[in-house]
Amino acid sequence: MLGLLSPISPEMWARVALAFSLSRRRISRSVSSSFHVSLSFLVGAILGSLATEFSLPGLLVVFLVAAIMKTGQGGTTPTMITTTAIILPLLPSLGVHPVMAAMAISAGAMIMVHVNDSFFWVVTGFSKMDVAAGYRTVSLLSAVMGVTAFAVISLVGPIILGL
Repeated sequence: MLGLLSPISPEMWARVALAFSLSRRRISRSVSSSFHVSLSFLVGAILGSLATEFSLPGLLVVFLVAAIMKTGQGGTTPTMITTTAIILPLLPSLGVHPVMAAMAISAGAMIMVHVNDSFFWVVTGFSKMDVAAGYRTVSLLSAVMGVTAFAVISLVGPIILGL
């Protein structure tokens, strides 16, 4: 376990520990934003270590992080913003072009559309579906869209970008 977390500097551990020990009410705005940045870098460092250990392709790591965030959180915009903050420190070590990372995050953010996402309500509302039918159709089709988009990005993206 210690080898997994070794890329994290002692200063970062101290900042995260300090932020956790302070109550949320007493954290000023600047310290709070510093905490979130530190936490994002911590998560990013752990994910980078796991990706290296299991030899996952960098673009797949980016896509999977976005897909996991989307499934857990539900909203597309917060998923894309949070995933970007987590993935940003990993891009050099993953060897992923920033444009490819942005496209993979977008594809991962399409994976699971459910009631927390406004797109679910737009589609079910305009097509006059009930919630159960929306879960059966919109959620399944959004998963197909996300995986298909990732496949196209993986195959065509490097050709277009000249990588």
